[in-house]
Amino acid sequence: KYLTEGDFEFRVIGGDAMLSAYLGEDAEITVPETVSGLEVAGLLHRSLVACGTLEKVTLPESIRTIAYRAIESAKDKYDFHVYIGNPECEIEAEGIRPYPNNSAYTVTVHAPEGSSVQRYVTDAGNEGIRFETWGEGVDPASRTLRDALTLARGVQHSVIVFWQTCDQAEYSLLSAVPDYDISKPQGVVLLRVTEGSLTDPTLQMAGPQNAVKMYATLSNSQTDIAYARAATRTARNAQLKPAADGVSTVAVLSYGDDWILVSLMQDGNAQAILYRPDPAAGELTAGYIADIAARNGVTGECVFYSTAEFSAIAK
Repeated sequence: KYLTEGDFEFRVIGGDAMLSAYLGEDAEITVPETVSGLEVAGLLHRSLVACGTLEKVTLPESIRTIAYRAIESAKDKYDFHVYIGNPECEIEAEGIRPYPNNSAYTVTVHAPEGSSVQRYVTDAGNEGIRFETWGEGVDPASRTLRDALTLARGVQHSVIVFWQTCDQAEYSLLSAVPDYDISKPQGVVLLRVTEGSLTDPTLQMAGPQNAVKMYATLSNSQTDIAYARAATRTARNAQLKPAADGVSTVAVLSYGDDWILVSLMQDGNAQAILYRPDPAAGELTAGYIADIAARNGVTGECVFYSTAEFSAIAK
């Protein structure tokens, strides 16, 4: 189904309007946020390509995705500007690019500092694309918390797969694994590492309840695997990147008797593990996690978020 509004043409895909073409001749345009009551959620392939008069495009915060070769500067324009309001907008490879095969043509992408858009420009490695800060910068904590949720979902999926595929007699205790509402932990502690280094992508819990050793023991024992781990490659698959300020971060999400530990490393690697702490373990607080980290030679800024605070910042 196609929709039009002014000189814009859209396709309806999955209940969202996706920009498919601009048919006008203005030098500056602003893509609408809604059309016919539907949210404009993305730009399709070649939706803003070869628009000869176009020099400036402003995209609303509703835009979540920009497809391969969706935006390309016209061949006779040296200055082309794209303004992106959504800091989490995902841009496919070559989603925004200058007119090909001519280094004289430059596209300037304007977006919040620390955004996924800025990462796209940096990773593109194209001298014809440059970044300028526009709009409110991204809070590194909010990015880290959202990434932690992504890895927590990976852990939950691993638990479900274990439960569905393992022999029920041999792995009967898996049925005790709770059905987490991943988006609503009872509390979250965020440790942003400032000194020391993590020797393993997962925060090591001190004493006999060391999470890494516990997982290794359980995964080889073929019994009581009520724990699961999201592989390091999960970070790549989820397109996670280091936090906006480029530091290693550990997030501890509490779900009753179980915790999910997430580590996001400076190099882009990440890992998460479901961990059942000893009953004698202290209550999840910033001080408690800071003390455990210090025992492992790691120090940093620790913050505790309640469920409400976490939901507000990680949405």
